[in-house]
Amino acid sequence: MAKAVKKGTLLDVSYFLDDEKGIALNLFVKTQKGIEEFSEKKFKPYFYVVTDDAKKRLRELEKKEFGEEKIKPMKVEEVKKSNEENVLKLSFKNTHELITARESIEEMQGVKEKREYDIPFAKRFLIDQSIEPMNGLELEVNEKNEVQKLRVYNTKKDLLDELSVACFDIETYSPGRFSDPSRDPIVSIALSSGGKEKAFVWRQKPEKEKADFFETEKEMLEAFLNEMAKSKPDIIVTYNGDMFDFPYIKERARVLKVDLKKGFGSEPDVRRKGLQNAVKLKGIQHVDAYQIVRLMTRFGTVSLVKFDLESVSFELFGKEKEKMTPEQINKAWSTGTNIDALLQYNKEDAKTTLRIAETFLPLFFEFSKLVHQTLFDSTRSSAGQLVEDLLIEKSFENNALIPNKPQEGVVTQRLLQSFKGGYVKEPVAGLHENIAVLDFRSLHPSIMISHNVSPETLKCEHASCRNGKNLSPDKDWFCEKKRGFIPTIIEEILNKRIEIKNEMKKFKEGTPEFESLKARQHALKIVLNSHYGYLGYARSRWYSRESARAVTAWSRHYIRESIHKAEKAGFNPIYSDTDSLFIIVPKGKTEKDVNAFVKKINSELPGAMELEFEGYYKRGIFVTKKEGGAAKKRYALVDFKDSLKIVGFEYVRRDWARIAKETQKEVIEAVLKEGKPEKAVEIVKKIVERLKKGEVTKKELIIMTQIRRPLNKYENIGPHVAAAQKAVKRGKEVGVGSTISFIITKSGKSISDKAELEEFVKEGNYDADYYINHQVLPAIIKILAELGYSEEDLIQGGKQQSLSSFM
Repeated sequence: MAKAVKKGTLLDVSYFLDDEKGIALNLFVKTQKGIEEFSEKKFKPYFYVVTDDAKKRLRELEKKEFGEEKIKPMKVEEVKKSNEENVLKLSFKNTHELITARESIEEMQGVKEKREYDIPFAKRFLIDQSIEPMNGLELEVNEKNEVQKLRVYNTKKDLLDELSVACFDIETYSPGRFSDPSRDPIVSIALSSGGKEKAFVWRQKPEKEKADFFETEKEMLEAFLNEMAKSKPDIIVTYNGDMFDFPYIKERARVLKVDLKKGFGSEPDVRRKGLQNAVKLKGIQHVDAYQIVRLMTRFGTVSLVKFDLESVSFELFGKEKEKMTPEQINKAWSTGTNIDALLQYNKEDAKTTLRIAETFLPLFFEFSKLVHQTLFDSTRSSAGQLVEDLLIEKSFENNALIPNKPQEGVVTQRLLQSFKGGYVKEPVAGLHENIAVLDFRSLHPSIMISHNVSPETLKCEHASCRNGKNLSPDKDWFCEKKRGFIPTIIEEILNKRIEIKNEMKKFKEGTPEFESLKARQHALKIVLNSHYGYLGYARSRWYSRESARAVTAWSRHYIRESIHKAEKAGFNPIYSDTDSLFIIVPKGKTEKDVNAFVKKINSELPGAMELEFEGYYKRGIFVTKKEGGAAKKRYALVDFKDSLKIVGFEYVRRDWARIAKETQKEVIEAVLKEGKPEKAVEIVKKIVERLKKGEVTKKELIIMTQIRRPLNKYENIGPHVAAAQKAVKRGKEVGVGSTISFIITKSGKSISDKAELEEFVKEGNYDADYYINHQVLPAIIKILAELGYSEEDLIQGGKQQSLSSFM
């Protein structure tokens, strides 16, 4: 047979049954011709069993028939594993036969345990062949495009330049209720690709806004699909497309008898992934930017409470994006009034969604390569799943069997157990100057490396290890003679990240080389810092409560020791939390002394542990709790370049009104940057005056929060619940998980009576006293009280204070 060599970027792997009911893999590779499909028929599904006598059980299993279909393994062979003996590998013709066999195999005499029976087949192939999605793949194929040989190589191309990315967004008709795809039409569709936006609309012809107009919804949908096909996308992006756009467009296509394969390459497959839907295409990678933003929030990279496009656009890009309500969309399409605004809104949604995806896709390309997940999977993953997939891959490399997932009963028992967390030294409340902030670099991972923390090294049998250097403060010990599985992996990641960060220094920020390296080190950082949490995660395959407990015990030990040494060195520790230490640099000492102190600490720390000089700040304020003492994680700092660092205040939270957050930020800037508390007081007085005069706009007054249970299950009806209940009576759908925006209006007796969703509130209709006494003043009084001001001073006027009075 003639052979050809194909090269490109691996996008996707799926599988199918061939004519003989044998399983085969589909490999979708982006080559110079576009997305090409190749088949791999040699790789077969398998799992392992641990037995009492491998040779004896091998003969029995070769003859064994499973289930009513009398299924036999294709092959049974004894294999050597580094962490188990008497292991047999059973291979099958297809996944159906594997599933049938695994259901009853543990009933056989001499079979102790089945292992690796739940690894998805496509994932199994990627691991065993060491193939990385979103990386280079060279294939030798015959004339039927059947793979004969594979070779992996590192692509040096910028994938965002190489791959074609398109985004679409739909607007739907919702006549006084939530849209129903079985009867309510799609009114317009926007497509963003290659730096251009295009809109499709039917029934109502736009006046000035450029769009393709059609007489029927079916014509519009078919034209959109044709345009999508022309763009030849490798990645299709949506915003909440898993739960809305794709299921909706799929149902409308069914009703209208439209073939979606024209534009999407395959019929969208709506499947369950965890607790939500996920929509998969064959070959083309569907990326839901909403899922990306949620994941980045969990990673701590983005701070959001509300996840609508308007909030995300403002948070990520500092850009105000106009909002159209369902009522406005209905009116625009029904009457033709303001149809141009609808199309602009639709196109802006698609454009913003694409921008979100392009911001984070380089990071997820790296996740895909690192843990052998397709882009579809990595963008819907979790920190725990990323760690687990990496450990599965490394287990295969080490020829070790993977632990099984815990049963539900075991998970329940694990959830009942807990352990003590990190150490927090209460901050010294007030205003301080010359503050040095010291951080332990990757504290938990570095402890795990330095003390060899891993489930299989815990409480080893060596007598010398029981009281050795790896004995934790909680009296758990870890082996000193054999290197642990997890510390080895973490150390490799840590060293690689340090190497990449050093490489970044060779390139100018913003260049393709710099941004590529930045994404790689960010991916490594997230996975690196997630290993400790995975050890204590109840559903972890590598769960070890004792190991996780030991890590936090050591973290408390090292931070306390650093505080003690800082005091001995003449510094004044004013606050510490888990992995960081804040010290006052007294007169007579300089940054040079801080660096010398850090160097001395590092000379005494074990292994990979390292204390870093994070920053030097000219001024900082820590606020006081109402019940006395200082608030944890609530401080603001300003460095010598006037850059602010704000932690824990309302400014960096999304569940306070903007007027409170912005006022607080201005107050902090006046106090810390300018050293003018009297200016801060004037700022507050002006805001109070604006509120009293009714001059504050709706967008400054919105309070956002999430509905966490069914509305009829709330016993105490708070303002957000009351606002949601009123909205439901008006026909708006509000369910568990909905993030709502509400305003406290003038109408009503109690605060809950006055609460209304912002879309039902007119400009100027707000309760000024509520926003003064329950938003603005609580946000700033904790700061100004440290400078001697009271609420009366802020509302009525009063004393003048200089900053030097409080230093």
